[in-house]
Amino acid sequence: MEMADGAVRAAHGVEPELQGATPRRLRKSRPMVVFLRTALNIGLAGFCYAYYTAVRDIHNYDARVTQTRTALSALNTNDAERIAKFADILSSAERDRTDAINGWVTGSGAVASLYGVVVLSVCLAYRVKRRLLSVGVPVIGAISDRKIHAVDEVGTAYVLTYLYSTPHGDQYKNTFVVSRNVFDQYELNRELTILYDPADPALSAAYFTLAHDEFESA
Repeated sequence: MEMADGAVRAAHGVEPELQGATPRRLRKSRPMVVFLRTALNIGLAGFCYAYYTAVRDIHNYDARVTQTRTALSALNTNDAERIAKFADILSSAERDRTDAINGWVTGSGAVASLYGVVVLSVCLAYRVKRRLLSVGVPVIGAISDRKIHAVDEVGTAYVLTYLYSTPHGDQYKNTFVVSRNVFDQYELNRELTILYDPADPALSAAYFTLAHDEFESA
C-alpha cells in the first residue's frame, strides 16, 4: 500500500495471537474487576446513606406530628381558634411527611435506575468485547471514511469508518470514535485487523481498540 509521502507501507497481517484455535483463553480483566468492586461499594454506600437520611427525616417528621397531636389534645375544647390553628399545623406536618416519603422513594428510584443502566451498559459492552476477543474471526479491513464532528459543549469527535468482508464475501462497515492521535494515524485505505462475531458478522470491532493484555500466556 502506497503512503502519501511516496513510501510503501508493508501489507497488514493478522496478529499472531489471533491465528490460533478458538475460543482463545482469556484472563480476568483487572480494570473490570476494579470497576465492579468500585460499583458495588458505591452502590452499597449510596444505599446506606439514602436509608440513613430517609429514616432520620421520617423520625423527625414523626416527632413533629406527635408533638403537634399532643399539643392539640391538651387544648381547651372551648378554644376553637387555637384548635383550628393546631389542626392546620398537624395537617401540614402530616402532608410534609407524606411528601418527604414520596420524594425519597421517587428520587432514590430514579438514581438507582440510572446507576443500574450505567453499570449494565458497561457490563454488556465488556461482554461483547470479551466475546470478540475469545471467538471473534480476524479479517483484514480498511479505513473507508474519516470525519471530524464538532460536538456542542463537549469538543470535537474524531470518527473512523472501516470496511471488512467475511470469507463468504459479505461486506460490512462499522464506525467508531477515536482520539485525535489515533485519528491522525489512520488515513484512508489503511489496513487494520477486524474481529467480527461469527454468529453475527455485523458485530465487530477494530482489534487495536480492544485490550490485548487479556490473553492468557501460552
